[in-house]
Amino acid sequence: MNAESSPDEHSRLLHIIATTHSSEDAWDAYRTLSTFAVDPAANKHHVIPLAHFHRLARLLGSTKPKTRTLFLRLLTVLASLKRTGGNIHTWEWNALIDCAGKGWRKTRPQDYKASLDVYEDMVSQGPPEGDEHDHNRTDQKDSTAVAKPDIITYTTLLYLACRTLMPATVRQAGSLLRSSGIPPNLVTHLSMLRYYARTSQLSGVRATIMRLREQGFVMGIDGINACMAAFMFNSRMDIATTIYRVLRHHVVPEHDVGEHDIDAAIRYLDVAEDIVIGETLIPDRVSYTIIIQGLAYQGDLIQSLQVFTHMLSSPDIEPFAPLVPNENGELLPNRYPTTLPVFRALFLGFARHAQVPVPKKEKEQLSTRLKALANPPSPWTLTNLEFIFKSFLELPADTRPSERTIYWILVGFAKTSGRDVHKMQKVWSRLVEHFGGGWGGRLEKCRKIFYGELPGADKWPG
Repeated sequence: MNAESSPDEHSRLLHIIATTHSSEDAWDAYRTLSTFAVDPAANKHHVIPLAHFHRLARLLGSTKPKTRTLFLRLLTVLASLKRTGGNIHTWEWNALIDCAGKGWRKTRPQDYKASLDVYEDMVSQGPPEGDEHDHNRTDQKDSTAVAKPDIITYTTLLYLACRTLMPATVRQAGSLLRSSGIPPNLVTHLSMLRYYARTSQLSGVRATIMRLREQGFVMGIDGINACMAAFMFNSRMDIATTIYRVLRHHVVPEHDVGEHDIDAAIRYLDVAEDIVIGETLIPDRVSYTIIIQGLAYQGDLIQSLQVFTHMLSSPDIEPFAPLVPNENGELLPNRYPTTLPVFRALFLGFARHAQVPVPKKEKEQLSTRLKALANPPSPWTLTNLEFIFKSFLELPADTRPSERTIYWILVGFAKTSGRDVHKMQKVWSRLVEHFGGGWGGRLEKCRKIFYGELPGADKWPG
């Protein structure tokens, strides 16, 4: 018997799998256990109990983000579970289906096909395939009956199909659900709501909301957020902001009365859009982000910053949010922090709507002055961008903004500064100093343009 495979070492590794909350630590312990040579007749202590397989599967299945590596790890564990004599539970099949279809920013048809293959294995109880001579095979038995697809199975497939934005794929997943005879749940409808929103089918959005109400579903904040996003994607920011207004009313009540009071807004959502917002629902991080994204994209910087202020002044009472002690030592919710998605939305707004500075000579022309009087000045100016950029640089240094976010920052500064090369160099150096740089692709090309290594500074972006 090797020292590495001693009973004590075996027990220590099993203890890690049984108690850790880290999927990485549990996986490492499992991999080490899997290398131990086992003779079940003589070394029963080397067998991995079925309960440990199930716990490891739960840890892997709950890990985010979903990656190809995570899928392969979960597949390995479930295959070993099956070879050991255990049954793969329905929730484990569902986790494997979910992992199979994710791992990319956008779900591709082939990713959905991978999930569908796992579903077909579940129905036929085929792979994960086992080896009859597996060294860890024992007489252990799992009392759980053979797993069968449930509503989570079909909803997961439909959700992944909807993410592909491919009508044929969505129809196939919907057909599987209907054929099962299992009634849809709230998440099923919200998946379709997201699909109709992303494919600009406003009639589908409204039909889904109506169906939710007809079937008696009471939407929580996740459902209300889905409705806001759906109307935002379909250029109905008036409805999205009305939903937000009602949610915000539950935090800071509106007391004005009249034609456009809060009661009129509530009635409108109820009668015209079939949306009923529970009186206890308040905006969460997603709510604030959705509205800021929509307003900034549409060009309303002032209102988007007002919502940002609402967010930063609101207590973060979401699950697992940190608590901070007050002067009396009492633990209370902290305020919402600034987040990358909000800054990304604002910088995209500047890239889209940046106000190009008017040359000094042109300012002196009478026609230009009259035009300025007729049209209020745009808020998408260099001064406001610098103010937001300063706050952005206060994010923790280990924050990793996407290359797209960095690009939008650069575009915004190029437009608002009139392609001032010195300004662009300064912005670039501050970004590298704070976030570490290391960006390639088109961002490296931008750097070369700013520093004169490539031509085009007078035309970039263009």
